[in-house]
Amino acid sequence: MDVVPLGLIASLILFGALMPIRSPPSSQRVGSLALTIFAVFSGGSLLKDIDSIKEDKQAGIPTVFTKFKAGKALPAVAACVAAGMMLPAVFLRTQLDLLIFHGAGVVAWLLIVLEKDRCYKPVLMLYFLVGAWVFFRMFINASG
Repeated sequence: MDVVPLGLIASLILFGALMPIRSPPSSQRVGSLALTIFAVFSGGSLLKDIDSIKEDKQAGIPTVFTKFKAGKALPAVAACVAAGMMLPAVFLRTQLDLLIFHGAGVVAWLLIVLEKDRCYKPVLMLYFLVGAWVFFRMFINASG
């Protein structure tokens, strides 16, 4: 439920970025950033569910982990989170960017699959680092 407002905000930003307006084109890639924010927060919501599987089952809250066995759900969630971590590589393309995003995606996938319910904080830290790097590259050092 908490991903809905974040997804809505990202969608509005994406919609606003795609609307034709009568101003000079911006050099900033707002649409790509909005799509990345949406993917990261969607993956973050799935990641949060790993941390509360027992509580969600007891409360009858439907999540991917209460509907499917963890053995099937974990690799799928790990793939979604990893894809979200790698998505900025679509628009930030220096070799260092590619190394950071793909490396973060692989590390996130491994942490989720191997650490299971203990992966929440380490992967959350990866999310923060990737987000900080995207912000740095898009708004502070856009030239690469």
